[in-house]
Amino acid sequence: MGHVDYTESGNGHKVVLLHSSASNMRQWQKLVDTFSDQFHFIMINLIGYGNTTPWSKTQPQRLEDQVQLLKGLPIIKNDHFSIVGHSFGASVAMKAAQYFGEQIKNLILIEPNPFYLLKYEDKQEVYNEAFLLSQKIKMHYHKDWMEAVRYFAEYWRGKDSWTKLSLNQKEKFAKILKPNYHEWDPVLNEKTSISEWRVSLPKQTCLITARDTVRTIKELAEFFKKYCPNWNFETIEHGGHMAPVTNFEIVNPIIIKNLM
Repeated sequence: MGHVDYTESGNGHKVVLLHSSASNMRQWQKLVDTFSDQFHFIMINLIGYGNTTPWSKTQPQRLEDQVQLLKGLPIIKNDHFSIVGHSFGASVAMKAAQYFGEQIKNLILIEPNPFYLLKYEDKQEVYNEAFLLSQKIKMHYHKDWMEAVRYFAEYWRGKDSWTKLSLNQKEKFAKILKPNYHEWDPVLNEKTSISEWRVSLPKQTCLITARDTVRTIKELAEFFKKYCPNWNFETIEHGGHMAPVTNFEIVNPIIIKNLM
């Protein structure tokens, strides 16, 4: 797999933290700083982020490829641990929990984005919303990248979010979004059925969503409520898709409650 960029902090039960697209492991810093006296946190940079080796293969990336990052960590080998993931990191967390099986104690999914599942529920219009976003990223990657970045930012963070950024912030966001080019293939082309997820993911699975999030994520949350009713579902009123970053003071206590 190459180099895996990760850091660990704290004492107690081990918890792997997986960040969203266009972010990095530092998105969890508030959580780690506040609760490292209770848990042993392991923050990982996904493929292409920080110093983790970028994706360079010609074939499309899969969720399994991101799981390889965890497989190579001796710190969790043959040990029980929990996983917390946000957005794309939550989709990776699902696949990792499926792979590690009984090693996983708790799985906490914050606004997961396995968009391919929308096709199973005859939600083609909603699926197309995600597919259009993927095409913006794919088509503009080598020509008008800033246009794709703007579209991405406004979809996930709100229509006025892009104009509020300074030129320097826009350039930083454009750079950190680059790995997202490869992250659409895993969430659009995954083959695991909902029945397979239901039986392979831990009973102690929690799904957290914001009431004011985007439609695609809302539909996925409803999908999981329908087919995985024994999970614990938590809803926060405000914060949107980026609530773990913008509303961490609300999200982090929910994470900790579900890790206990």
